[in-house]
Amino acid sequence: MISIAISVIYCVAQFKGIGLLFAWLFAIDYVNGVTMGAAVVVAYVVFSGMLGVSRNQQMQYFILIVSFILPLMFLAHKMGYFWIFPQFGYGQAIEDLSSRYGINLAVPLCLGVPL
Repeated sequence: MISIAISVIYCVAQFKGIGLLFAWLFAIDYVNGVTMGAAVVVAYVVFSGMLGVSRNQQMQYFILIVSFILPLMFLAHKMGYFWIFPQFGYGQAIEDLSSRYGINLAVPLCLGVPL
């Protein structure tokens, strides 16, 4: 029952996004956008099978990761931090920003432990 409830909540959120996207792309109302989006999703699953859906998710995650990492690399390079893997220079950037603006950005993560 819990798995079904989680699946329904997940699907509601996904189809809300599909409806908004299709309504905006095709300048139609939301209900028609959900219907058209659902038809596209079902057709995609029918034609490509679940392996195609898995490959599609892999491509979506790749696009998301690249679209976050490339601007971060650009900003890190521009600000003079280690830009090849900007995740490694993140701590130094946070320290610099917190000292520059007088904000302790680590406070929410310390759970009440004094620094």
